[in-house]
Amino acid sequence: MEEKKIKFAIIGGMRGDHIEDLIVEIEKTGNLATHINVKELTIVSSENGFDVLFSNQSLLDFDVFILRSAFRSLKNEVCIIANFLSRNGKTIIDEVVGENYIAGKVYESYLLSQAKIATPLTIQIFLDENKKNVTNKINFPIIAKPIVGSKGRGVQKINNQEELDKFSIMEDKDKFFFQEYVPITYDIRVFVVGKEALGAMKRYVGKDDFRSNASLGAEVEKLELNESLRELAIKATQAYRYEVAGVDIVIHNNKEYVLEVNNAPQWMAFKKITGINPAEKIIKYAINKYNNK
Repeated sequence: MEEKKIKFAIIGGMRGDHIEDLIVEIEKTGNLATHINVKELTIVSSENGFDVLFSNQSLLDFDVFILRSAFRSLKNEVCIIANFLSRNGKTIIDEVVGENYIAGKVYESYLLSQAKIATPLTIQIFLDENKKNVTNKINFPIIAKPIVGSKGRGVQKINNQEELDKFSIMEDKDKFFFQEYVPITYDIRVFVVGKEALGAMKRYVGKDDFRSNASLGAEVEKLELNESLRELAIKATQAYRYEVAGVDIVIHNNKEYVLEVNNAPQWMAFKKITGINPAEKIIKYAINKYNNK
């Protein structure tokens, strides 16, 4: 009897290199892959039930779902969809998105704090006139970040009081929070799948910039993981209850800080510099999770 093929749905944005990698790895295993742009989904809710449709096909026709985007303005809707799929016994990576998940970097900072993981001092205010509450705690320069963001988009460095006075905590529909600036020449990205730290790379701060995102052209190099970095990356990933994560770590005054934990990490630079393909590890992890449900 022919073995049943697993139907994978990769839910994300536009089809790019990372989704292509996942599709290739799924097809290598003899299973079926479908890319779904989240904007093409239709949610149907009535007294007769609830469903999510893609090209008039119910998502319940698929077996395994990989969420591959930050989703930005659609985060709440994706959480609802993930909850619906989870309630119907589907395998989801990352499953936590459907379980009382709160999107936003301040919530993520809260989780690190609860896990007693060192992270830069973080402050959120709700009125511009309360900026004094920021400068009472954080010295200049101060980093301002959008609550929901990725790839370094919207991150700003505020150098003095004049710049802070001009800054709005609500800009182009983005809410901002403030974070202590940690002076570095590089950060460390550790890629985690399940409970395994796959590898790491250094990402150097760009010239005339303070960000180290590879997607912004930062220089990168392979870094051999030591036990301290390995344990910290896994601990931070588990604090978020993520299954796939890119953990960003900095070292300042001989102390390790977790900047953030990204559950839709980019990996093109990581794959090139380390020779490790996270897509292969993600699909193996997903198949194992599906087979053991």
